[in-house]
Order: sequence, then C-alpha cells, then structure tokens
Amino acid sequence: MCFWTDSNAQFVHSNIPPTDIVHLRIGVTGGLSVNQNVANFKGLPNVPSCCPSYGSGSGVGLMAGLMASLPISEKFELGLRFGYQNIGGSLLATEKETVDNGQMVSGLFEHSITTTIGVLSLEPVVEYQLMTGLMLRGGIQAGIPMEGTFTQQERIIEPQTIVYRENGQKNRLNYSGDLPDASKLMAALTLGVSYALPMNRNESLHLVPEVSYAFGLTNLMTSRDWKVNGIRLGVGLRYSMIDLVAPTLPEPEKIDLPSPTMITDIPKAKKFKFEGEVRRALRDSTGASISIPLEVKNLVSTNMYALMNYIFFDSSSSEFAARYKLISQADAQNFTPKILDGNTTLQIYYNILNILGWRMKVELPTSTIKVIGCNSNLGGELANRVLSRARAEKVMQYLIDVWGINENRISIQARNLPEVPSNSSKEDGVAENRRVEIIPDQIEMLEPLVFSDTTQSMAAKSVGISTTLISDEGVHSWKAETSQSGKILGTISGNGNLPQIVDCPFAEFPVGIPKTTVPLDVKLTVTDNVLETISQTAEPIAVLQTFQQKMRIEKFNLIVFGFNVSAISPMNNLILGLIKKQIKPTSRVNITGHTDRMGNSDYNQRLSKRRATEIARVLKVNESNASGAGGEMSLFDNDLPEGRFYSRTVRIVVETPLE
Repeated sequence: MCFWTDSNAQFVHSNIPPTDIVHLRIGVTGGLSVNQNVANFKGLPNVPSCCPSYGSGSGVGLMAGLMASLPISEKFELGLRFGYQNIGGSLLATEKETVDNGQMVSGLFEHSITTTIGVLSLEPVVEYQLMTGLMLRGGIQAGIPMEGTFTQQERIIEPQTIVYRENGQKNRLNYSGDLPDASKLMAALTLGVSYALPMNRNESLHLVPEVSYAFGLTNLMTSRDWKVNGIRLGVGLRYSMIDLVAPTLPEPEKIDLPSPTMITDIPKAKKFKFEGEVRRALRDSTGASISIPLEVKNLVSTNMYALMNYIFFDSSSSEFAARYKLISQADAQNFTPKILDGNTTLQIYYNILNILGWRMKVELPTSTIKVIGCNSNLGGELANRVLSRARAEKVMQYLIDVWGINENRISIQARNLPEVPSNSSKEDGVAENRRVEIIPDQIEMLEPLVFSDTTQSMAAKSVGISTTLISDEGVHSWKAETSQSGKILGTISGNGNLPQIVDCPFAEFPVGIPKTTVPLDVKLTVTDNVLETISQTAEPIAVLQTFQQKMRIEKFNLIVFGFNVSAISPMNNLILGLIKKQIKPTSRVNITGHTDRMGNSDYNQRLSKRRATEIARVLKVNESNASGAGGEMSLFDNDLPEGRFYSRTVRIVVETPLE
C-alpha cells in the first residue's frame, strides 16, 4: 500500500466564530425510582416467618436532589449529585403448603415484607458527550439510610373458604417496626443517559430529561442477602454559567507542503476477537443438550425434630456451656419456636431452655416441671449433691429471670448419678451423667417441632459454552463465569487453547443450584500470549422454578433413646402417635435405626436394628422396611454428649402419593 502527496505552497486563514466557555453547571432534579428487590433469605432476624424463601420484589419511590458539573474537556465533565430517594418496596413469595397448628394445609399462601426506606446520598459522576445535548453518565452512589421500617404478613390466597386455625383469620404472622440489622451505609453503581433541551436564546438554561439504572452493591441488612436495584426516571432544570469569548484571528500562515513521498510496508494489524456470538447450552449427565429454560424442581418435605430435655455441664461446673443459646428478657418477647425453622437438629436443641420457657409461658401456662440436677459421682463430683443442686438452680433461675416463670411452678431435686445413667467406665458416659433433667407434668411440653424443608434437583448438570475465537498471538488462558443477580455461582478456567466446549458443572459451583428465577449470565474471558484480554457475554439463561409435588414426604427426626436402650419411652409413644396419623394405606415407610460410637460395632449394629424393628412393630409396618445402620457413621458430633444422645435414634421417612 502507498500514499501520494503533491508539492504545493498554500496559505490558510482561520475564521473562528465566538466561543461559549462553560465554567459550571448547576441544577435541581426530581422523579421516580422503580425499585427492584433481589433477595435470598427466609425471614427477618427474630421475626417469626414460615416463608420458604424470598427472592424478588418491586416498589416505586420518589427522588429529588441537586446536581452540579464542571467541563474538563470538549467531551468530558465531572459532576456531583446530592439527593434523597425512597428505595422501599415489597418482597413477595408464595407456597402451596404450610403448617397450621401442627398440620399440613394445601392451598396458595402469600408471604410479604413491605419496606419504607429513605436514603440521603452523594453521587460523584463522569459524563461523556455522545452528541450535542446527549450525555452518557456513570458514577458511584453512597448513601446513609435516614429511616427504615417494615411490615410483614402471611395470608391465604386460595382457597377462599379457609382461615388459619391458630387465629381464625385469613392472615397471620403480622409484624411491623424498624428494619432489624439495617445497614448504615448503602452503595450502588449508576449508569444513565440525559438530553438537554435549551430553554433560552443563549442556551444557558436547559430542561434535562434523564433515565438511569442503579445496581446495588450493598445489602439492606447486614445479616441478610437483600439488595435493591433501580430504574430512575427523572427531569432536571439546569443552569450553565458561560462566558462568550471573541477569538483572536491569526495572520495568514504559509504552509510548505513536502515533496511527493512513497510510504510502504505498513504492518498488518494483529487479530484477536470473537468471531460471532458466545453460545451457551444446558447439558445433562451424558453431555447431551437439553432445552432452555433451566428447570429447577423443588420438593417440599416435612421434618419433625424431637426435643431432648437434658442440659449438659462441664466437669465440676454449674455454668451453662457456651454452645447453649441464652437470650435476654427483651429478646424473649420476640421468641417463638417458629424462628428456628431452617436450623439443624443440634441448633434447635441448643434453644431447648427457650422452647420450654416459651411453652410454659404461652402454650401451657398451668404446667409445672421438675428440675433434677445430677453429677458424674467421680473425682471432684463424687457425692457432690451441692454441685447437682447448683446446676438445677441455674436452669430454674434462667426460666424465672428470662421467661418470667413463677418459681412455684418449678421444683428442684439433687442426686448423684441420673436415674438411668450412662456407662461411667467410659469418659463419654461420665460426660453424659453431668446433666440436668427437666421432667414436665404435661408430656405436650416436649412435643416435637415440625418444619418444612425444600430439596432442589435439576436434569441439567452443566452449562456448555462455545464460540469461534481468532487470535494471531495464540491463547495464554481463559475463564468462563456463570452468575445470577451479579453473584458469581461458579468459575471454570484453564491455560492454553480454548476448548471446543467449555463445560461448567453445577456440582462444582460453590453456591450450588440457583434459588430464584433471575436469569443466569454467562461470560467468557480470553487472554492471549501478549496478555491482551477480551470478554463477551452470552444470551442469558432463563430459570424456571417448579413445585410439582407428586408425593408428600415426611421425615421424623428424631426419636431419642437412652444409653443401650431399645424400649419405647412415653415421649416416644407421643411421637409415634403423631406419625401414625400421617401413615395412609398408600404410604411407603422406611425406618432406620442408629447408635452412637460407644460400644462394640457388632453390638451397635444389632442394637440399631432392634430399635428400628420395635418402631416398625408399633407402627404396624412390615419389618422388611426396618434396618439398622449401627454407629460407624454417626449422625451427629459424637465428641459432645448431646451429639451421642441424638445419634441413638430411629429415623422414619413416610412417603405418601398425593391424590
């Protein structure tokens, strides 16, 4: 290739019009913010809720503020905005089954949290002129919440003919107040566009319609995954401080053009780009493609958690171990066993004093309990009934001080070993005997807790990513990234040439299966051997959450046995009575016995089998459905006495086809 120039001597003369110099722009703005809530939690802290999961919601709020900008070049301006806006809205979630007064109820139930949140914010921005009057703006917004309140409710949508048994109304769990754990600082990235319409002759006054989007960086609450994005529609009135400057005309200038020149050997530009789009596909376990949307199947099951009425103490101590959940008298006002939904078996157990205190105060106000303090009767605890009494008094005083239980409803007894002790020749047994036993006069005091749980599954096992890449310098490394609502689900990376198909298995994603219906974003980034990087995003993958319940699944955890015991206690009989009501002629029942680590492995295997067989006999279930798992793989931490007790159990799963 070559270029040819003519040799000429020419004169040029500038004829420059007067110039407007803008020193500063100031103005006011106002409008509406369409708020988009993106969340992933079951409920607010210390606020009872039965919601399986909140995912999304929306709202509309007003906004107003001041703006200023300073031109720094022909195309760029630096700006600052100060204003107030309401980012409140409503989170909504529905479910088709709920627990009402201890029983499963079918229908359509709506959970809602409505917020009112005002934010005073400061937003530095950079603006770029795309064309006369049309500006592109980007910035970061930091704000301080000035207020934050919420209103929560669960209500029956369908059928219209039923009410909640617990209150005789079509709604329940109605709570309101200040938003708990509210963040003290809010931040968001902003991107917007505006167009200035002149309103006077010298164009110093403009009407400026604008639209922008705010992507929330911080959560509304420090303890929950809950962000707010927003589409802002507004109009501003802007005044520009300008000077009209007459330019100085230069003298005509003679320009000597050079002689003709031949330019050769222009280097060819290196190519590094995606040739066409980045493609994405869902793949099953065989690698075959399956259709989009990504379907996530949700299976809801009911879990029953038995309560153990023992409190364990450290050696020679009458103080509560740190693992027990102790609350203040003020916190007790907001406590209800329902807030433990989603906790593990041991986490629920560590709230046993609060569960018993709540039941004595709310559900069984005439009940009484006997608190029996025990010791290991070894070493410093040998015949130390003073220590046993101190342990019992510690439990009694907590129920009196925190839950307001009248001391006349609590009797104290001190003894050495428990009435049914564990094996004192083993250290595990010694630790189990250092306990307080709480014996209620009404067996309902220890009635199990019943919660719902959701198990998710997908036919899709991975996301397959492919594209055509042109790179004259070769490929140094690549990375494929899958995200949802700006949160990275998983990343796959490698070195060298890009594979024909980059496979991103869901099983390797730290976050796991998508929890909401927000589409998945897929991004491919490639770096060549001179360390130049390019990225491209594929079309989002739609997500469909389905709740196709063909089977009612109920899991009963746990029926707790004493050390080396397979006989059924009165508490076990209460639980079994509840289970019997759920077993239908079409139900499939599986019973598995377990033990802890103490004792011989073969003996534990036989003991776990005896426990399962005894339960099968009582439930009138075929013995072939009962099995023993022994203690080789204990269910809970066997380094803790409560973990060993809860491992001495029978787990029952009842699967009933829905009509």
